[in-house]
Amino acid sequence: MTKNSRPAPTARSNVGGSILAVAAIGISLLALQRLFPLAARDSWLWRAAGVAGGALALAAAWRWRRRLWRWLVSLPFAVSLLGGLLLATAAGTFVLQGVSAEEFDKRYGKAAGALRLLALDDIFHALPFRGLLALLALALLLVTLRRRFWRVDQWGFALSHAGVIAVLCGGLIWSLWGGKGFIDLHEGQTVAAMRPMEGAGPAMPLGFSVRLDRFEVERHPGEYRLLTYDLRGAKPRLERSRAVAGANPEEWLAAGAAAAEGAAYRVRAVYPDFALQTSLRPPREGETGRTGIALAVENRDGSRRTVTLFAGLEERDSLALTRPQVAVRVVEGPPPAREAPKEKPSPARHVISVGAGGAGAVEEIAVAPGRSYQAAGGALEVGVLAFYPDFLWNGDRGEASSRSTAPNNPALRVRVNGEERWLFANAPDFGAGEEHGGGGEPVALRYRYEPARGPVGREVVIVASTREALDYRDGERASMRPLAAEPGDDQPIADGVPVYFEALHANVVEENRAVNRSNQWRRPMVDVEVRRAGRTERHYLAAGGEPLPLDDARAAVLVFDLSGNDVKSFRSHVTVLDKGAPALASVVAVNDSLFYGGYRFYQSNFRREDPTYSGLLVVWDPGLPVAYAGFVMVALGVAWSFYVRPWLRGRAARAGGATGASGGAGGKEAAV
Repeated sequence: MTKNSRPAPTARSNVGGSILAVAAIGISLLALQRLFPLAARDSWLWRAAGVAGGALALAAAWRWRRRLWRWLVSLPFAVSLLGGLLLATAAGTFVLQGVSAEEFDKRYGKAAGALRLLALDDIFHALPFRGLLALLALALLLVTLRRRFWRVDQWGFALSHAGVIAVLCGGLIWSLWGGKGFIDLHEGQTVAAMRPMEGAGPAMPLGFSVRLDRFEVERHPGEYRLLTYDLRGAKPRLERSRAVAGANPEEWLAAGAAAAEGAAYRVRAVYPDFALQTSLRPPREGETGRTGIALAVENRDGSRRTVTLFAGLEERDSLALTRPQVAVRVVEGPPPAREAPKEKPSPARHVISVGAGGAGAVEEIAVAPGRSYQAAGGALEVGVLAFYPDFLWNGDRGEASSRSTAPNNPALRVRVNGEERWLFANAPDFGAGEEHGGGGEPVALRYRYEPARGPVGREVVIVASTREALDYRDGERASMRPLAAEPGDDQPIADGVPVYFEALHANVVEENRAVNRSNQWRRPMVDVEVRRAGRTERHYLAAGGEPLPLDDARAAVLVFDLSGNDVKSFRSHVTVLDKGAPALASVVAVNDSLFYGGYRFYQSNFRREDPTYSGLLVVWDPGLPVAYAGFVMVALGVAWSFYVRPWLRGRAARAGGATGASGGAGGKEAAV
């Protein structure tokens, strides 16, 4: 070894130097991105820095061109680049990508700032990732050129490496110019732009429109079940699940390990399409009958509803109309010739009566929605959450609504000592339940709705005994009209009053009972009886409603809900409109996308509470054709290397062997 000679670098030093070089390149690109953000790349400073940096890079590359060439085409450098890209890809897989700053900060907390500083919030669009992709593509290109790719025996190597380069270029094109967006659609809605997924930003036009014609959600078949939950842990734990269909009404079922010993329940009846049916019947022994008159009240849209008024029953003997302002009242006997005019109208009232063991009212409380009240000497906290004048339960959505503003089926949603329940005026015992007052004494809640009394000026009094309607104005009888001779005659009870006589029922009692409208599961309700702490209670549970405590400690609850009705698939029927005209009709499903105009649409999500909504993910990737071409090239290169190249070599060897054998035989013949 001469004095000036240097030892050849070892493989370990090459690998270590390559790793350090790739790390230095990544850190430099990251620093460059932070010093010159995307918003500043159109400035003169960025352009000047780019020109100066490019000139210095070219000068350095020319100065150390041989060493740079050996370094770029070396295996350690390529492996180091691949390792860096794998690490970046892994980071992009584990760290949430392309979300808003608020969501990113909420997910990672104090570490969000450091992750954002390292560009890990959007790594695939960051300058270090793009730089490593470009550098690896350049290194592979140089290796391909070095291997004399024009020779036939090198075509497989050249094709496979060129294919990898194309795949890398396709990824680089996507990183530079591709991206993702989102479209929110409702049935019948048409949109021509999408919102970016990478945080907030302006809507991006598509160049065409997408219309959602229909959205379908397919579910796995489910069944309605009673579910028992244990609430003693940090999270509710399902203890038991029983189907309500075919349940034995005589069988008592244990409440579960979480409930007190002896607690049990049984299913009395199941109502797939629940409704309250009102009927009139003769009084039983101990009951007092009333005279009831059925009236048809005309609504503003011309339809009619039937209302039954009972003579002598204060909360059910009158009806107040607003158009025109008139009160209708039913009495048993004839009233005096002059009625004392009311000083002012009486508004509707909600009254909750608190009874002791069902043996009569302890107190009555006039309540209003949105307020809370103390009852039973402070033992009960009653909060009135909402009022529904014409209660209707929507089983599909699991929510209550009102058919109309008329008080046909008044209902209150209340919270009693923290537990929500329903109280119905037409069915006082429905859902009334029991609560413990002071000292453990059970108390019952019932709801009474008092309609608004007639306004000042006019009142129509229907006399049941004489079957006539008396019209009073300012207390003076203005006219008298007999009721229709035949029920159902289209004759109002008074001039300008949209109320018609239907029927008269003498000595009857009104009864409300639960019935099924149909056998379809539209408004599911189950009638259960619960036995706990030496007493028995009856409750009605609506599907998806509030849980029912099974013990006084509320350690176990009973829930009535649809189980196993999970979403199987969902799809959107869409039409693409180009320049206002339908261009393509297609179905977008989870595994069946739509491609149009360079954009690919994927079915992304839906909303359980809104069956008309569909969310579509939009992806535009201009580098995808280049990447696909690269995959084809890699496949062809591998096939050439493993099949065509050996075949060509074998053919050449056979041809060479045949030529040698022929020459040898000729020599022998000449010798002979």
